[in-house]
Amino acid sequence: MTAILQWALITLGGIYFLTEAVIFAPFRTRFAKGSGFRIGLIYCPACTGFWVGVGSHQWWPWEASVYAAPVVSGIAAMALGAIWSHWKGGNPAYAAEASMRGEERHDDAEETSEDE
Repeated sequence: MTAILQWALITLGGIYFLTEAVIFAPFRTRFAKGSGFRIGLIYCPACTGFWVGVGSHQWWPWEASVYAAPVVSGIAAMALGAIWSHWKGGNPAYAAEASMRGEERHDDAEETSEDE
C-alpha cells in the first residue's frame, strides 16, 4: 500500500508543479503562448499527468514489462490528474495567467446588476 501512495504523491506533486505552481508560471506562459494545443497540454492536469506518469514509471508499484510500465503508469497518472482536476473544479492557473500569455482574461463569474 505504501508503494502506491508513494507513486501517487510523486505523480501528483509533478502534475501540480507543472500545471499550477507559481514558480513554474514563467515557463508555462512562454511554452503556451500562441498555441491552443500547447495551452491544453500544459494547463490540463490529465494531459500533463500522462507524461508525468511516463516519467514516474520507475515508482510504479506493480509488475509490468519494461515496455508496458511507462504506458500503464502514464494512463493511471492521467486518470489521477483528471480526478484531481475535477475534484478541485479546474485549473486556477489557466485564468490567472491569461494576461501573461497575451490573452484577454475571461472570468466564469457572472456580473450581477441591480435593477432600479
